[in-house]
Amino acid sequence: MLMLLVVIGWVFLGFFHMQAEPQNPAFRKLQQFKKLQLIEYLDLDDQVAEKFFVVYNRSQKQVEAQRKKIRQLTARLNEAVRLHDTEMVRKYNSELVQAHRELNRTIERSLTEIRQVLGEEKFAKFLIFESRFREALKKLRDRRKPQRLPR
Repeated sequence: MLMLLVVIGWVFLGFFHMQAEPQNPAFRKLQQFKKLQLIEYLDLDDQVAEKFFVVYNRSQKQVEAQRKKIRQLTARLNEAVRLHDTEMVRKYNSELVQAHRELNRTIERSLTEIRQVLGEEKFAKFLIFESRFREALKKLRDRRKPQRLPR
């Protein structure tokens, strides 16, 4: 795990100061690195890896589209709050709650499809990998944040 952190830090120095957009070269490199790690960790043969990444890539695109929608709605809601526009606040509150519900449904559908491709044991390893990978990235990001002095 420590080696993973070192490699991530070395390859993606400065990554966390950029937005996680698919067009971002650092983000694409991180995704490629993650996919290589997944193949190794899950010990996927070529046939299963191909099926898995078709589902995984489609799922990632759907989830990112929902997250983008949420970011846009959040910006609109923020503007409505700033303008004290009660009607628009109500509208965007409802739309944002609905968008979060849709994101959760999208993630659930994605996990169901991935589970069908991988089977129970490899799906369990996939869930563990995802959690550990996110934690490793979070730790790396936290270490890179400048320390604030107490006031």
